[in-house]
Amino acid sequence: MPRLAWNRAATAAFVLALLWPLVTLDSAAALATPRSSQSPRRDTAPGPARGPDFEQQGVRVGDVVNSLEVHTLDGDKVDLATAWKDKPALIVTASLTCPIARRECPRLKSAMDVLGKDVNVILLYTIEAHPKGDASPYRPDQGEWVTPQNQREGILKPQPKTLGERLALARDLHERLAGVAPMYVDSMENIAWKALGSGPNVALLVDTNGKVIAKQGWLDADDMLLAWFNHRIAGASREPDPDALGKPLRPRLEAFIESLKSDDRSRIDAFFAPDARMWFGEKTGEGILLSEGGWREWDREMHAAHTIERSSMSGRSVLVISHEISDFARLVEFPGWRAFVAYDFNADGMVTAVLYQPMPITPSMNECFKPALEWVRHTHAEDLKAIYPKDQFAPSAETARRWRELLIEWRKTTGKPDIDLAQKPQ
Repeated sequence: MPRLAWNRAATAAFVLALLWPLVTLDSAAALATPRSSQSPRRDTAPGPARGPDFEQQGVRVGDVVNSLEVHTLDGDKVDLATAWKDKPALIVTASLTCPIARRECPRLKSAMDVLGKDVNVILLYTIEAHPKGDASPYRPDQGEWVTPQNQREGILKPQPKTLGERLALARDLHERLAGVAPMYVDSMENIAWKALGSGPNVALLVDTNGKVIAKQGWLDADDMLLAWFNHRIAGASREPDPDALGKPLRPRLEAFIESLKSDDRSRIDAFFAPDARMWFGEKTGEGILLSEGGWREWDREMHAAHTIERSSMSGRSVLVISHEISDFARLVEFPGWRAFVAYDFNADGMVTAVLYQPMPITPSMNECFKPALEWVRHTHAEDLKAIYPKDQFAPSAETARRWRELLIEWRKTTGKPDIDLAQKPQ
C-alpha cells in the first residue's frame, strides 16, 4: 500500500484560507489574566454569585512564586519549584470533588500537544472543593455543598483528614483524567493552595525564575495557550517593549481585523506584502510564498469556513486559535482543522509572515482520508495521477471540483449517508 502523504505541504491546501477568518479581537492585556474575570460556564456556584476572585488572591502576574513543599502521588516530599527549574511551567489546581476541574483539565491535552517540550504542565491536587459531609472551603459558613453533578456521578467524598486520604483521592482523579499531566499533591496545611490563589481550578504560567507570566482564576486551556505564545513572541523580540512598538500600528491592525470580518478578499489581500510567507510549526527555512500556488482557488471551491475561537494581539502580531471546516473535511467526515496562527506585521503595517501551529484533532486527517483515497486509487487511478501526483495535492479550482465529485461518488458507492455540503457543487 503506498504511503499516505499528508505532510506540511499538503496541509497547506486546507489551512491557507486561515489568512481570511472572521476575527474578534481581545485586548493584549487579556492575555495576562485570561478570561477568568468573566463568569465561567460553571456549575460550582449556584445563582449569579461566583465567589471570590481567585485571580486576585495569592500571587499575581509579575510576582515570584516562592518555594512550596508538596508531595508526589507516592507521598514523597518535593519542591513545587522543580516544575519550572529547567523550563517554564503551567500549574493547575484541582480536586476530585470539583466538577469544573474534572471537565477542564482534560482540555490540557491539546495545549500540551502544542506546547510540546517548551513547557512543563503540572496538576496540583488541593483541598476538596465539594466534600460530602463537610463544609466547602468556598462556602465555609453554609455547611455541606455537594453539586448536582457530583450527585449524578456518585463522587461523594469527605474532606481528607490525613495526607494518605488526600493522596488516595489524588490518585483517583489522576486515573480519571487518564494521566493527562503529572500531578503533585498539596500538604494538609494547604500552603500551596493558599499561595497560588485558594481556588479550585486556578492556572498559573511561570517562567524559569518562578515569575508569574499569566494567571487565571479558572483554567481556560486555550487562553493560556495564547498567553504562552504571547510570552514567546515578546521574548523573541529584540525590542525592549514589543507592545509599545506595536501601538502606533493599532489602527492599522484594527482595520485589518475589520477586513477579515468582511471576508472581502480584495480588502484582505491589500494588507499582505507581496513577499509574505507562511511557516508550519516553526519558522525554519524559507517558508511558503503565499502569492504562489492554487490554494486560494481550492479553498473557494471547497467552501472553506473558519471560526476564530480565541484571539489577541502581541506587539505587531495578531494571534488566533482557529477552526476550519470545508466540503473536503465534511465528505471524509473529518472534524476540521484547529490551529494557532500568528500574523506578523512589519513597520509599514503589512503582513509579512504567518506562522501556523497545528493542534491535534481526533480522529486525524490521515485516518479520515485514507478510506476515500484508497477507493479512488483503485477505481479512478487515471484521475488520481492528475489530482494527486506523487501523493501530493495539486491545488486548483479544477482539482478541488474533481476531488469533491469523487468523494461524493465514493460516499454513494460505499453506502455512506448524504452530507450536507456548504453549497451545491457548481
